[in-house]
Amino acid sequence: MLTTHLDKEIYIDAYQKFSSDKIKNPKDFIDYLLTGSDVILYGITSEMEDSSSNILSELLQGRGDQAKTSTRSESFSPTKTPVNADNPYQVFFLNLNDKDDQISVTKRLRMLVGFKDNYYQVFSEFKKEPFFRVDSEVVKNKFSDWLQVLPDMPVTDIVISDPYILKSSENYPLSSNLYRLIQSIKDRYHNIVSVIIFSKNDKNDKNDLKQIREDIIRILGEKTLVRTILFQGSGEHDRHIFTNYHHVKIGSSLNFLFDNDGILKVKNPSSIEVHSYCNPKHFEQAEPVLKLLNKRFEEIKRKKGWREKSRLLNRHSTVLREAQ
Repeated sequence: MLTTHLDKEIYIDAYQKFSSDKIKNPKDFIDYLLTGSDVILYGITSEMEDSSSNILSELLQGRGDQAKTSTRSESFSPTKTPVNADNPYQVFFLNLNDKDDQISVTKRLRMLVGFKDNYYQVFSEFKKEPFFRVDSEVVKNKFSDWLQVLPDMPVTDIVISDPYILKSSENYPLSSNLYRLIQSIKDRYHNIVSVIIFSKNDKNDKNDLKQIREDIIRILGEKTLVRTILFQGSGEHDRHIFTNYHHVKIGSSLNFLFDNDGILKVKNPSSIEVHSYCNPKHFEQAEPVLKLLNKRFEEIKRKKGWREKSRLLNRHSTVLREAQ
């Protein structure tokens, strides 16, 4: 489950707007805070915590075991409030009106941040879950480029699990498939620190894994951690892209997508679904796959002597509750 850092003024503003016009102002943002996320609530006095009659009472009390709330007496500070940098699954809704403070905290956190003047727009973008058809024919919602399915979020970490992604053929080269995806990641996300790729080990595949890794680093830059991991035997049949805020699921009937000319050409139609972690069920559904991948990652780290960590995977090695 995500952790949401929330200045109390944001929740009060959302609650008052909804109460003033329940038809015009949707309640989904409030529902997300009540059930969809652990919440660290800032600016809460002891009197507020003890009161059962104020606007914050529902958020402070009776949220059960699934979503936890903890409180801080001070408002969130752009420069002083400590944040767990090892947790990539965090969002922030802060009561900062000064534009310089907004810019400063956004650069510092490199995570999803909304303010009092735009929090609902930020939330609306976060909750979007587009669906695409992967088909060589002309269809509605047709997938044509990776930028369509990579949500425009402040993503820092990516894990790709795909049994086919390192494969190529004369008509379906890596340049049109793997490298096209990596270039789209580079174009979309400017603060990428880690890309981990899991793919199936095929003895008949003659691609040079070392060369592939060097090519990916050439696209993403030397500062990005890049690891390509091959697994033996059966594994995940579906193709997955995991980020800080979304899980992209790609149908298992696809081997290659784009041909030599960069044209989408698939034998069997399939689909691509984008699932937002705004819905905690999607986070729970992604967790078993990420735990499995983390186990494989730790095994190969011990074998090869790697010291690096993947924040997306490490987060799922144990059950963490930052907001307790």
